[in-house]
Amino acid sequence: MRKATQAMHDGLGQAVNDLRREMDWTQPDLAEAMHKAAKKTIGRPVPRQMIADWEHGRYAPSGEYRSVLALLTMRCARKANRPTRKKLDRLAKRFSATLAYWKSRSHEAAEKQGTGE
Repeated sequence: MRKATQAMHDGLGQAVNDLRREMDWTQPDLAEAMHKAAKKTIGRPVPRQMIADWEHGRYAPSGEYRSVLALLTMRCARKANRPTRKKLDRLAKRFSATLAYWKSRSHEAAEKQGTGE
């Protein structure tokens, strides 16, 4: 797997996990919230196993699912207190990030490893 793709898988997996922890949701809770947020666009339930696969970096959410995650995260942020809102806003940006963003992240990580930081 290419470094940018692996960085995206790992970064999005961590973001999904961070969203669940911030909202105090289980994987089935997140699956249900995603389904409710995107009935018109996805139209089918989100399997809990898919969320587990994202969190473990086996797969990254498709663009369709990343859009739903960003939308859901922004909706949760609007209802949250200020510190939580800031965390959720950052997560929404990660869900909306392009592959170019993840390429730059993998490049930054490689540079840090090369310099011993």
